[in-house]
Amino acid sequence: MTSGPFGLSNPNELRTLVAGANFTGITIRPAVKVLRYPSPDAFVLRYVAGSALAGPVAGADDRARAALLADVSARLQRYVDDEGLAFFDREQRSRGTTVSAWLSTALGASSTSRPPRRSA
Repeated sequence: MTSGPFGLSNPNELRTLVAGANFTGITIRPAVKVLRYPSPDAFVLRYVAGSALAGPVAGADDRARAALLADVSARLQRYVDDEGLAFFDREQRSRGTTVSAWLSTALGASSTSRPPRRSA
C-alpha cells in the first residue's frame, strides 16, 4: 500500500480498508476537481507542510527555501492563470485516466440505514 498524500489512490485498497474497519454499504465513486492555489509558492508551502519534506524544508536556510520555491514555481508556470495555480485533469485525460480522487461513503457497524445519495 502506498503512503503519503496519494496513498488511497487505488479504489480497491480504499474499499478493503473501509471494509476492514467494519463499515458496510460502501460506495466509492470517482471525482475530478480543479485544485487551486493563490500561487505556486502557496502550493509548495502547503504541500511540504503535510509531507515528509516538512522537517528538511523547515531546517533549510532561507536561501535554500527560496531556491526551492523559485525552481518549483518556474516549473509550474504552465498551470498558472489569472486566478493563480490550477491543477486539473488535462494531463490525466491524455493518459486515459480522469479520476483525481475517490469519494467514499459507508455505514458504521451499528448503522441501520443507508447514507443519503447525492445527485451528480
